[in-house]
Amino acid sequence: MMPIRYRRAGCGMAAGLALMLAAAPLMAQTPPPPSIRAADDTAAQARLGLLVDAADPPHLAEVIRGLGFSAEFDGSRPGSPFITGSAEGANYGIQFYGCTNGTDCQAIQFVAGFTLNTPPTVDLANNWNKRRIVGQAYLADNGAIRIAYYVAMRHGLSAPNFEFAFEQWRIALRDFMVHIGFR
Repeated sequence: MMPIRYRRAGCGMAAGLALMLAAAPLMAQTPPPPSIRAADDTAAQARLGLLVDAADPPHLAEVIRGLGFSAEFDGSRPGSPFITGSAEGANYGIQFYGCTNGTDCQAIQFVAGFTLNTPPTVDLANNWNKRRIVGQAYLADNGAIRIAYYVAMRHGLSAPNFEFAFEQWRIALRDFMVHIGFR
């Protein structure tokens, strides 16, 4: 069997580098198209559908519905936007943080609460928190046990990253219900 011989191209790399250097001034002089220039701005990216942010709470509800889940914007509390929805057979809410007059919000928090037949214990919440990084469990003042998942969105998330964050919420919600014996 004959060994395979590799041949090195004479000056291919040097020629390629020379061509790139020669073309660089031409490339630098060509302005990007308007759609790309506008995409430098976070708000413009969100308008183009490149980013999902919390600045427009009713739009965020539309995005979630586009993922195939219920989500309704509750505009009854001026200055305190809220979305209600359901996933995994449970109701949840989305609270908005860092808002200016109910818009331009910087972050969201998914929340769900459960009232159990047997009052939940601190150990039940702590055992969840020790083992999981998505969804913080805590006992509410009314005796319910809750799970909350904070998502910073100040500069927006790409649509796939927001879909991933929502998927993480769904998985945590499902697993939390099993953990607390709700299912």
